[in-house]
Amino acid sequence: MAQNLANDEISVILVPDSHVFGLMARVNKVIVGCDTVYPDGSLKAQTGTYAVMLAAKHFSIPTYVCLPSYKISPVNFNLVSNCSYASANTHAKCTPGSMTGSLAAVDLSVNSLDTPSRLLPDSEKLSGGPKPVVWLPNWDYIPPGLTSLFLTTEGGQAPSYLYAMVRELFHPDDVAESVQWIQA
Repeated sequence: MAQNLANDEISVILVPDSHVFGLMARVNKVIVGCDTVYPDGSLKAQTGTYAVMLAAKHFSIPTYVCLPSYKISPVNFNLVSNCSYASANTHAKCTPGSMTGSLAAVDLSVNSLDTPSRLLPDSEKLSGGPKPVVWLPNWDYIPPGLTSLFLTTEGGQAPSYLYAMVRELFHPDDVAESVQWIQA
């Protein structure tokens, strides 16, 4: 995304996650993508997005979330999650496959973990001591209230309008069936 913006002569600074808070005072807007948006305004996004959005809120920088309309979920996250990650944004009790009974029709994997080999060298190269334990989550759960505007294929939408947008995009019977399937 940074390269595409730079190609359109938009000033872009690409920084590592650790520098976000220090540089946020120089920023005039934050634009992020996401995997899923829930009707209450919460979202599922790449790991690191939560820290960026918290820093933006601290400095009162508007945050825009870009997404196609098909990434809007008809049900709230609290209905699909039985993991402590949703409420505390911690990884306790969150293991791959903790969502039992999933038919893979709906992605409920906010708490999925990636392989530690992306960060660590091969285990045979590690010498001495116990092997390290690495939590490498794929996603951040971002609670409602951190997004200024959702930029969808339907146009710019305020977070408070998401419930109305869900009613426009989904038939009530489909939403009710999804809720019943999840709660079963």
